[in-house]
Formats: sequence, structure tokens, C-alpha cells
Amino acid sequence: MPAFGWTPSSSSWGATDGTPMIHIMRKDRVREIGYLRNVQTDLRLNIAEMDLEEGLPGQQDRQGRGAVRRKLKNGFVMTILEFETMNGQMQGLRRNAKP
Repeated sequence: MPAFGWTPSSSSWGATDGTPMIHIMRKDRVREIGYLRNVQTDLRLNIAEMDLEEGLPGQQDRQGRGAVRRKLKNGFVMTILEFETMNGQMQGLRRNAKP
């Protein structure tokens, strides 16, 4: 299985505003399912066909940045790592989801 880690935001779906992409990892593949505009927005509006079931407590990475975890109805958990951008807006890095 490939090693997935923290990766920068992607614009491969045509976004030009730095909107990060959500990745859900299932076994040995990553499926791109949608975008987040901001980790503090209503994620359900941006996740295609996957409504959020509940929010999970935040955590911090080694640099002390806040992480927002969300449990999806299919049992997967995604973590979006917050980081401060140059213009002061909170954006996100995507991380593998774990069942």
C-alpha cells in the first residue's frame, strides 16, 4: 500500500481559490470526493453524497496546529489539518481517513 501523508491543497478540480480537496482513503486507493472552503464551514455542503454523521473532538499535530475530525455516515473518519495562510484565512491540508 502506498504511503500517504500530509499533502498541500490541490486545484486539480479547477478551483482557483486555494480550496483544499478532501481525500478519503479506502484500502489502497484515495478517492477525491469534494472540496472544503474552510474547516469551519458546513462540510456537508461540500462533500458529494456523503453527509457528516457527527463531529469528533479536535486534536493537534506535532506543530500544535488544530485538526478538525469528522465522522462520515459510512464509518470513515477524515481529518482536516488547519494552517494559517498569508492572508490570515484558515485553510486546510488533507489527510488520510481511517475506518
